[in-house]
Amino acid sequence: MKPLHTHLTNYELSCQLAACRSNRRRNGKVARLSVELRDQINQMLEEGTPYKIIIQRLGDAGKHLNEDNIGNWYRGGYQDHLKTQVIKDRAALQIEAVVETLQNAGPFDLERIQQACNEIAMLQYFQILMDHGKESLQQSLDRNPAKMFSLINSCRALSKSALVRKKRDDKKGGP
Repeated sequence: MKPLHTHLTNYELSCQLAACRSNRRRNGKVARLSVELRDQINQMLEEGTPYKIIIQRLGDAGKHLNEDNIGNWYRGGYQDHLKTQVIKDRAALQIEAVVETLQNAGPFDLERIQQACNEIAMLQYFQILMDHGKESLQQSLDRNPAKMFSLINSCRALSKSALVRKKRDDKKGGP
């Protein structure tokens, strides 16, 4: 059986990833290297490789780098990389859980799927609040007050769909 999520595994979660990036582009010596070289450096940092050894292993590509450059990357770009990996890993687990649930659910019930999506969205919102606190939300809204309209509109849409579903169920005589 072909997995249902083959097209989802390549999804880069651009909205979530953009949220974890800083507002400015990194411009240090390591940041100006190719993606492939930065990935190699990130892998070696993950393995705990000393900065001097990282530079040696890069060969000619790393001859213009020094240990301070790698240290600066460790405190900046590498931390961005770690945040991105957490988001990608979490999303992959969520996609796997959804696919498994859908495969085990039997025939598709569009209303149940819509209800589950609404519940997941609200749970994710509450998880963000729990992880980052209301101060983080307040700072975000202070920077961009228009986000409040999006948040209110999203909550309104979720509530409306739940109410419509409840009314329809009541007319049918139950869920």
